[in-house]
Amino acid sequence: PRYYNHERETWRFTQAFAGSSGNWDWDTGIVFSEATSLMANGNRVGLLELEAALAKDDPSAYNPFCAGVNCNEEQILKTIYRRDKSSLDMFDFKISNDDLFELPGGSAGILIGMERRKESYTDDRDPYLDGTVQNQDCCGVTSATLSFPFTSGVLGSSPTIDVTGVKRVNSTFVEMILPITDKLDAQIAVRNEDFSDTESTSVGRIAIGYNVNDLIKLRASFSTAFRSPNLLQKNQPYVTRTGTREDAVQMYRIYKNNNNVLPPSASRGFNDY
Repeated sequence: PRYYNHERETWRFTQAFAGSSGNWDWDTGIVFSEATSLMANGNRVGLLELEAALAKDDPSAYNPFCAGVNCNEEQILKTIYRRDKSSLDMFDFKISNDDLFELPGGSAGILIGMERRKESYTDDRDPYLDGTVQNQDCCGVTSATLSFPFTSGVLGSSPTIDVTGVKRVNSTFVEMILPITDKLDAQIAVRNEDFSDTESTSVGRIAIGYNVNDLIKLRASFSTAFRSPNLLQKNQPYVTRTGTREDAVQMYRIYKNNNNVLPPSASRGFNDY
């Protein structure tokens, strides 16, 4: 039977500092983290090994009709590996003042901040999956769809290419609390993200609250949001998945990613309660 082993290792370093100067408070921090993963999938059938074992003309040949006895299957079995590594380096700095200026409802507050981060990711697939070992190397294969990138060198596994990528992000943000009157307050927030591998984007949020009485408060907010494409989406040019049915259309399918024009996903939201 097949078996799986999965080993993970993660380390993380974090350091923060904080202080104040007059009416202003500040804090800053750094983060360094790294995670590695090793996945092993054993007792997989390699096509090159299967072809070589079937071609033998002595008792050591693989016998597919053995019914589980003296099959000599150990020579066709392989362990395939997947090695992943991700890292994050981040620095941020924020200043805040809860007594910026006076409004009829009280003191206005503000927070201003910036953040810089670097993300990296490497997905190293087994040579039998990433195209290093191809079926043209054995078995008399001449059809393009019977080898990489349509099929892998292991039975029952779709081919997957190696992926590596780096993303750098510079962010700035501002948030204000405004007590307009004793009963009415507002919140305004704006954030800008500058990406190294896709379009820059800005989002914001506006919220208003009204105190009807000591028991009831009405609130409404409008916000925009985004999700940046991750490193896998930006750096994997295509994904191949092999079906198990003899279907001329669906047996082999390659999904191509139009990575160069993949922008952040955007959304809008409105809440009242």
